[in-house]
Amino acid sequence: MVLRISLEKTVGENCSSIDDGMKVLRLISPELVKGFTVEVDFKGVSSLLTPFLSAFFGELLEHFGREVTMTHVVLRNVSDEFLPRIN
Repeated sequence: MVLRISLEKTVGENCSSIDDGMKVLRLISPELVKGFTVEVDFKGVSSLLTPFLSAFFGELLEHFGREVTMTHVVLRNVSDEFLPRIN
């Protein structure tokens, strides 16, 4: 089973706040605990700021570790501009 999260539909085209990042984290965490894969779609996202990245990816790595994050979180439609910031 794969949960698909559209960031544009979930938080809007601007992924900027800690609250936005925590919202996405709360949505996907239960699926990762179950061992499922989650797809995060960046289509339609026009801005991606550090508070969002810290709250989402930082907490994701802290709670689930690098291995689970890398193998169970699939990023879709990430622009060339955003990819270095995510990495």
